[in-house]
Amino acid sequence: MGDAPIELEQAIAANRLAWDDSARLHKDNALWQDLTAGFARPGFSTFDATMTQTLAGFELQGLSGVQIGCNNGRETLSLAAFGAERCLGIDQSAEFLKQAEILKGIAGSDCEFL
Repeated sequence: MGDAPIELEQAIAANRLAWDDSARLHKDNALWQDLTAGFARPGFSTFDATMTQTLAGFELQGLSGVQIGCNNGRETLSLAAFGAERCLGIDQSAEFLKQAEILKGIAGSDCEFL
């Protein structure tokens, strides 16, 4: 990169492009197939056993959730599956947000992605 300082805007743009480019790696593998098949089932969650047990102990109906850096939305959608009614996933990568919208459609969820 040389001796010249990278401007903040350039660094942010480069980071966004890198995440956009890496999104295809998340979609072009068996995990994507597992996610699409999973979210087709009501109540599907990608949370591990510890998180599942923790969330099962809470009454989430009527509550909101937000995830910053949601990637393809799998955790945001999983939170909604536990009963959270207003869920928002935020990410800088347009390509990952496209994947989140696909999974949202499969899940029949009303999560929002920004």
